[in-house]
Amino acid sequence: HSFLNWMVQSLVYKKPLTLFRDEVRTPVFVDDLARAALLLLTNPAPGIYHAGGPDGLSRLEMGEILCRTFSLPSQSIVAANREDVPAAAHRARDVSLSCHRLHQLGWRPVSFSDGLNTCLERWNASSATP
Repeated sequence: HSFLNWMVQSLVYKKPLTLFRDEVRTPVFVDDLARAALLLLTNPAPGIYHAGGPDGLSRLEMGEILCRTFSLPSQSIVAANREDVPAAAHRARDVSLSCHRLHQLGWRPVSFSDGLNTCLERWNASSATP
């Protein structure tokens, strides 16, 4: 399961969901990853390319946006700082990606919120189908 699935399940079943406010990521919509891969396949260019979303968000911010978008209860979200929770391994606080090389090729990923809205629209469309 993905991080998104884990969050949704925790929220739906009202399980405590500890989300860090002090770790930044750049979540990317899977359709945008596919577009980036296609862009690089059709425009071969050497080097390393990062494909992250346009928003630098904490996991807490992602959870809050998810709750608003999917109309989920947020009471089970526990806001925490990284040092509040013991971890097996050290993680960087900011793992956001610079995607300037893909941007130079014309790649423009959607925001986290827009990607969630698309997921919700697809889910609603598939739920309405017999």
